[in-house]
Amino acid sequence: MEQQRNIIRMVQDLKANSVREITEANHLSPKRFPMEDLRSLTSLESDLRSCPETRQKEETDSGSEEDEMALKDEEFCPVQIRSQRTPKMGKPCGPTCGKKCTEKIPHVRRKEIFDAYQDMSHSDKWAFVFHSVTQSLKNRLTTGGPSRRKKTFQYHLNNRLRQPQDVCKTCYLTTFGYHPKNDSMIVSVTGNTSSAVPPPDRRGRHPPANKIDLSPIHKHIESFSPTVSHCKCEHAESRRYLSSNVTVMMMYKDFKGKSAKACSYETYRKAIRDMNIGFRKLHAEECKECLECDIHVKTEHL
Repeated sequence: MEQQRNIIRMVQDLKANSVREITEANHLSPKRFPMEDLRSLTSLESDLRSCPETRQKEETDSGSEEDEMALKDEEFCPVQIRSQRTPKMGKPCGPTCGKKCTEKIPHVRRKEIFDAYQDMSHSDKWAFVFHSVTQSLKNRLTTGGPSRRKKTFQYHLNNRLRQPQDVCKTCYLTTFGYHPKNDSMIVSVTGNTSSAVPPPDRRGRHPPANKIDLSPIHKHIESFSPTVSHCKCEHAESRRYLSSNVTVMMMYKDFKGKSAKACSYETYRKAIRDMNIGFRKLHAEECKECLECDIHVKTEHL
């Protein structure tokens, strides 16, 4: 009632100069607003919520709002082919899709599939695609002339009840974060039809073109005779040391003068680090006997 009075006062202030019917704010009729107190208002709300038509409308409205929010998120996060580093779930097929993918696999279920797919390893992703894509010989000719296409692919995704549903290619690829026209992954996985398992990962079969042989660098570093500390410390046996008057730049220049092999300073420095060789004077790794001798020498000088 107080809110109704405030609204009437605002309308009266805005339209003070216009010709209209003025309603007295302090004398509101109960027929216009039959709620006399908070108890009757609560009773009315409970009656409305218990109505089956109201519950059905709320469920429909919540589902439509969720779909609208999902479409907005997908529009602001489109999937890119190469420039994108972090994959994102793309926009599904439209309402004109004959398979009705958005009705079979709603946005919430697509997000669950996307998150689970991104947490898989590379081999697990290939196995998942291998078992969710089936292929068969084409049944009809869709072009006027000869066609190079000999097979037809069927794509399947599981709904919330773990039942496989037939979806289109666009919905299948965008659910996993791929571009709707980038099916190279599917071609690679389904290329070998003679086996019941996906093909092995063929990455890393050849060494990179910029890889160099580090054996000459290791041999040159060993020519400076790194020695093991005599202190019986925690990692004295695994770490070796060079003289304090030797630097990495000095060793690198000597290597460039004696060897014709191309090598950068950073590569040479990393080779020394990988061999666990140090240059600094021992402080924390000195044993108890060395510390006692050092204290004894300082005492004699005093």
